[in-house]
Amino acid sequence: MKILLATANMGKLKEFLEIFETANFKDIEIITLKDLPKVEEPIEDGETFLANAYLKAKYYYEKFHLPTISEDSGLCVEALNNAPGIYTARYGSINGEHTDSVKAYTRVLNEMKNETNRKAKFVSAMYYYDDQTLISSIGEFLGEIAYEPSIGGGFGYDPIFYVPKYQVTSSLLPMDVKNSISHRGVATRLLIGQLKKHFEK
Repeated sequence: MKILLATANMGKLKEFLEIFETANFKDIEIITLKDLPKVEEPIEDGETFLANAYLKAKYYYEKFHLPTISEDSGLCVEALNNAPGIYTARYGSINGEHTDSVKAYTRVLNEMKNETNRKAKFVSAMYYYDDQTLISSIGEFLGEIAYEPSIGGGFGYDPIFYVPKYQVTSSLLPMDVKNSISHRGVATRLLIGQLKKHFEK
């Protein structure tokens, strides 16, 4: 049985595949969008991470007729009323399209210049969809907004997401440590647990 892991984000894909490799699924092959004909990305017009994850799972299932796992995630900063939120990937954009991460996290740093409340969290929402079964999970990763970006490693907003327990930004965490505590790692393992129970039935 093939399951499509539907993301074109190479940073996310690397994290997903490392976690799924440890799941020891029997008779299940994980494939990605790189293995399939290229199609347009879906319009993500949901009002929550879960809504957008569902939209993507349903969209790619209907395109390829394969059981599909999708994810929507973002950064929520307490002092910015939980922005960027669902607009995380477009936060540094003028025209509302996806933008590069440096522009996005630079906007956050600029908006946080005079803020002493640095609390923030990453949120990851995931869906499995196969036209008959719908399974979801959510993971959170608590931290703070750094005062300046770190150099090296990670992707997206990792360079400005400070993890007090380890006294580094998430971009500098070893991959195994990051996957064990991150929003995406938590959500993926929760989804895997539910999938195993589902496939055992």
